[in-house]
Amino acid sequence: MKETVFAEVNGKSITGEDILSLRKRNQNDEQNENFAYVPNEENNSYLNAEALSQLIDRAALTALAKFEGIDISEEEVSEAIFNLRNEYEDEAEWESALDDLGLNERNIRKSFYQDMMIEGLLQSHLEHFEEPDNAKAEEFYKQNLEYMKLPSKYTFLEAEIKDPAQLKSTAELLSNSDPAYILSEAAKRGVVAVLNEDISSNQLPEALQEVFKELPEQKIGTVPLEDDTIVLVKLLKKTPEKTLSLKEALPGLIEYLNYQQQKDLLDELTAQAVDKCDISYLNADKLKDLK
Repeated sequence: MKETVFAEVNGKSITGEDILSLRKRNQNDEQNENFAYVPNEENNSYLNAEALSQLIDRAALTALAKFEGIDISEEEVSEAIFNLRNEYEDEAEWESALDDLGLNERNIRKSFYQDMMIEGLLQSHLEHFEEPDNAKAEEFYKQNLEYMKLPSKYTFLEAEIKDPAQLKSTAELLSNSDPAYILSEAAKRGVVAVLNEDISSNQLPEALQEVFKELPEQKIGTVPLEDDTIVLVKLLKKTPEKTLSLKEALPGLIEYLNYQQQKDLLDELTAQAVDKCDISYLNADKLKDLK
C-alpha cells in the first residue's frame, strides 16, 4: 500500500508512503489543530484523505512558486537540513526526531524543499502587504471588544468516588484547609485526588463550569459521571473573567493580525495554485485501508 499512487499533480505521484509520512508529521505538530486525532477504524479514511489533500496543496504551491521564479538550490536545502541536524546530540536522537516528524533519509530533502519554496512564495507576496501596526490593532480591538477577555480561572481539588460508602468520609476530608494533607490522606485511602491550579474555564467540561459558576470558594460541589462515579470538587480559588485593556491586548493582537494576514494570503495562493495544476485522483477506494 505504501507504493500505491493516490494522486498525481502535474504528472508527479503522491504515494501511500507520502500520505503516512505527512499524517505522522501532522499528528506530532502540537500547533496543527486540524490533525489532533488518534487514528482508529472510524477516522482512518478521513485522516488519509485530509493528508492527501494537504500534499496536493503543497505540490501545487511548490509548482506556483517555481512558476513565479522562486528558486531554492540543493545547497540551501542541504544547509537547512545540516542546521537542524546540529540541534541533536547524536545519530540516535536525530533519527528519533525524524521519526516524530514522519521523515526519513529518503523524503527529508523533498519535504524541506517544498517547505522552503512555499515560504519563499509566501514572503514574496507579503512584500506587497503592510504589516499590521498599533493603529490597525486598536481598530480591531474596538470592533471586537466583547471578545477581548481572559476567561475565568479556577484552582480546585477533585476526588473521584466509585464506592458510595466513601462519599461522606471523602467530603469530610475535603473540608480540611490543607490541600497537601488532603492529597496525602486520599492516597492512603485509595481515593484518586488531584489538585488543579489556574485552569481556564474553557478547558473544563461544561458540567464542571456550571458547578463553579455558583460555588463559593472553599466549598464543595459534586459532578456525577455516566459510569456512576461521583466527582467531589472543592473550589480553592476563582479568578474572575477579565476584559483586557488595549495596552494588555496590543502585543497579542498584532501577532494575531500578522498570523491571520499570512493565513488568508496562503489560502488565496493555494486556491490559485490548485486551479493552475493538472490533478488526477487514483485508487480512492484504497484510502480506507492505508495504515
